[in-house]
Amino acid sequence: MSEYCSLWIQGSSFRAALFVKIVGGSDKAMQFEVVDNPKLKFWIPSKACTDEGNGQYSLAFWFKKTDFLSNVFSRYASYYKR
Repeated sequence: MSEYCSLWIQGSSFRAALFVKIVGGSDKAMQFEVVDNPKLKFWIPSKACTDEGNGQYSLAFWFKKTDFLSNVFSRYASYYKR
């Protein structure tokens, strides 16, 4: 599979992009690897990821980030003001 893409989240005053590589998946979940640190891998449910095209995926607004995923985004993501 191994496809490079960006994973986007949206807050009230910002958008954040995490550059990842899709390394696995099934019908129920997708496995991502952080490009800046290949040791960091995590799973996200497929229904929480929306394919926006051009290698961009958005996380659903209802998806609750775990502490681990919040730390990954705060350390490796690029933030943009709305």
